[in-house]
Amino acid sequence: MPTLNRASAGIRFGACRRRFQGTTIAVLVALLVASVAQAQNAPGTWRVAEGRVLRALGDTSVALPNQWVTMHRVGPDTAAPLDSVQTDARGKFDFRYQLSGSRDAIYFASSTHGGIAYFTPPLTGATTERGALELVVFDTSSVSRPLSVRGRHVIVGAPAPSGGRTVIEVFEISNDSSVTLVAGPGDAPTFTAMVPRTASAFQVRESDVAKDAITLRDGRVEVRAPIAPGLRQIAFSYEMPKRAKALRFPVERPTPVLEVLAEEPLARIGGGAVTEVDPVTIDGRGFRRYLAQDPPPAGVVTMEFPATPTATRQLYLAVVIVAVGAAMLAALARAAMRRR
Repeated sequence: MPTLNRASAGIRFGACRRRFQGTTIAVLVALLVASVAQAQNAPGTWRVAEGRVLRALGDTSVALPNQWVTMHRVGPDTAAPLDSVQTDARGKFDFRYQLSGSRDAIYFASSTHGGIAYFTPPLTGATTERGALELVVFDTSSVSRPLSVRGRHVIVGAPAPSGGRTVIEVFEISNDSSVTLVAGPGDAPTFTAMVPRTASAFQVRESDVAKDAITLRDGRVEVRAPIAPGLRQIAFSYEMPKRAKALRFPVERPTPVLEVLAEEPLARIGGGAVTEVDPVTIDGRGFRRYLAQDPPPAGVVTMEFPATPTATRQLYLAVVIVAVGAAMLAALARAAMRRR
């Protein structure tokens, strides 16, 4: 299967072309900025960074005083915190720090609230960034607050030489509240999704939560990571055995966009109100594409596979053997009649 990343498999996935193009442009701009900033990344350069910490309260936010903020450096040589300060009465903080070590190191600030760490984006490389950093923190809740699914994307590959198929699933989940959702009583997961019980070789793909926070247990993918307000992507893959003749994808919760991609041209896809649209190409491989807008709750998308090439060859050989046997019997019968 194609590697799932924001550049190559770039359909996040429903509006794939627009987002992929935007991602590509962003990457090129980032590379250009990085090359221009090399002169500013020389070890020994001093920088000043200022910002503030805000606590989200519903649709608004307030300054968070006396909040500890830490400046970090992460590079290929080493990673370590550089300094920590407390915010003032207006939630403001500032750092004066010196670049060191590798030119590829990045610098950012973090703050912890309610046991959850929040981070700023990497600093841009400017010598002085006054008021540029903004850390928004949220209260936490272990109360059951269902996460909404904004999109689900299923990619099913053609059979490998072994006969098995790789399936990639991507969920776009959203925490629409104003609090960070954490594991509930008994370590209940913050998000779950069903996968076939015959699936094997489970693997976490590029996601917006830590890989070790996503596990497979008893036919369900479980996420045990804090989910802050906003949109997150969860992606994973698994292998379906050669003997699997069909796949079923239940729609467990409201899903505004459901997308199914099938590399196998003869696969039959139906259910879940999906409709075939224009095909797409990923990494030079063609996929038939099916979409559903707001599929019915408790609906099921079914993908039925044709006979594998091996099975087709075996059936062909069986037919040939039967035909040859019949011809031989007919010849023997004719010879016996002539002898009479």
